[in-house]
Amino acid sequence: MRILRIGGVLLGLALSGAAIAGPIDDVLEARSRASSLTAASDHVGAAETLRALVRDNPFDGSLWLDLGRAERRAGNSAGAIAALERALEIGTGNIPGRGFRENVYLEIALAKAELDDPAAADALDAAFAARHRNPATLLGHPALAEVARDTRFVAERPSVGGDGRIEGWRNDLALLSREVERMAVSQEGIGPRPGFLDDLQALAADVVDIDDETIFVRLMRLMASLGNGHSSVFPTPATRFGLSMLPIELYAFREGIFVVGGTPETERWIGARVVEIGGRDAEAVARDVEPFIPSDNPIGRRAFVAFALTIVSVLREVGVPTDDGVELTLIDAQGAEHHTVLRGGGFRPPPGAPIASADATLAGRNPSLAYWFESVENGIYLQYNAIVERPDLPLRAFLEQLRRRVDETGAQNLIVDLRRNGGGDSFLNRDVVRSLVHFEMDHPERRILVLISRHTYSAAQNLATDIERMTDAIFIGEPTGSRPNHVGEDSFYMLPYSQLAVSVASRFFQTSEPTDDRLWIAPHVAVPVTAEAFFAGRDPVLEQVTASLRR
Repeated sequence: MRILRIGGVLLGLALSGAAIAGPIDDVLEARSRASSLTAASDHVGAAETLRALVRDNPFDGSLWLDLGRAERRAGNSAGAIAALERALEIGTGNIPGRGFRENVYLEIALAKAELDDPAAADALDAAFAARHRNPATLLGHPALAEVARDTRFVAERPSVGGDGRIEGWRNDLALLSREVERMAVSQEGIGPRPGFLDDLQALAADVVDIDDETIFVRLMRLMASLGNGHSSVFPTPATRFGLSMLPIELYAFREGIFVVGGTPETERWIGARVVEIGGRDAEAVARDVEPFIPSDNPIGRRAFVAFALTIVSVLREVGVPTDDGVELTLIDAQGAEHHTVLRGGGFRPPPGAPIASADATLAGRNPSLAYWFESVENGIYLQYNAIVERPDLPLRAFLEQLRRRVDETGAQNLIVDLRRNGGGDSFLNRDVVRSLVHFEMDHPERRILVLISRHTYSAAQNLATDIERMTDAIFIGEPTGSRPNHVGEDSFYMLPYSQLAVSVASRFFQTSEPTDDRLWIAPHVAVPVTAEAFFAGRDPVLEQVTASLRR
């Protein structure tokens, strides 16, 4: 056994295998070989290579994590536990998909379960305490079925007799209380806002006297009160009750709230402005429903306020008469006033960013593609709609295509349209930012123009913040729908009785400077979203950009 003292911590390395010391290329080749062996499921070979690597570099927690995973899959559970515990001690960094501490504890629990070690339950409890985002993964893992019964998590799981409505709801709310207390974060630390759990308990007491939809909308308000856009509750196809919604789609433009979509019975109102709801000023009602909307900032609330106005139970909760339908006063495109009464129908998801419809503008094309680009005069237009990997075109390959197009055309302007981008996987942002830095670094005459909106959110906000910090990009459009430093990372949980899905924001992203308290990234050139342009099939943001490129 080799004993090394590092930073006051004794590292006992009972490892075999040849050391990999010497030329940098040899070490890098060994790391690559370990990755290839792991990908090929040659865990014995991977473990052997990784043992040699950690022998001469015991400082890298990610190597210890990889060794622990390889040892367990190679059948050496005891060796896996030692390596994984070392990874926890040193820290692994946030390796996508496996490096979070809660996942390391899960690996330890699996290894101990394979040894029939009763301490496997303690490792599972440690994963819960480390705020594992998906309890179902832990409790439902085949290798942990017996172990899970001995965890404090299961022992403390709320349990009520019978399968009645009141008991079911109270069980749901008790589970939600536990998950919010376990997972919720704010800039101040872990845990919900003061009073949240008491408010949830009060709602549980009220379920006797209120209907299911009212419970849901009050849950909406409670989750929104956590003060971020990633803490919310929403229906699923399996939800036990129906959510009644008006058969129209609305959007809040600069000029007011307009009908942008509808059913065959209501599509005649598309293009009309809603001036009253239930006999009250529509903007006043919109202000009343804002507390039901999870958001990171005011313009993020504005993005979804019109959607909340179509949920009948939300309208009822703020005092709008709904028993005989919802009365709307509208003004059509010709200025004529109309009165109509709409009754609730089935659930529909909220509409996206109001960019003119397909083929009307460049930005209206291919809205379902995660990313695509097209050459324009003296530049390239890149639309980035979701931070995910396209199955047909991996992001790195796409960025290489973009680089080649830049070289072929000598493009001086790169337009990056993030207006529809509601996020995805922030781990994918690195390659995008590197490509943008490369675009402008050696060519100071080039410009990056980033189009943003109230729908630029979550991982897309992180991307916009990285672009702002690392490049000289010019931002155009609306403010972003989130903050440069914000609470995010959905942690989903299904409530077993109601079958409502709950998301609890579980991580604080300090993507910008520690003292950056801005509500959003503000555009250098502000271009409002207007009903006039939308219904005319125009895109004023892109119009301004392309006019600038022609100069």
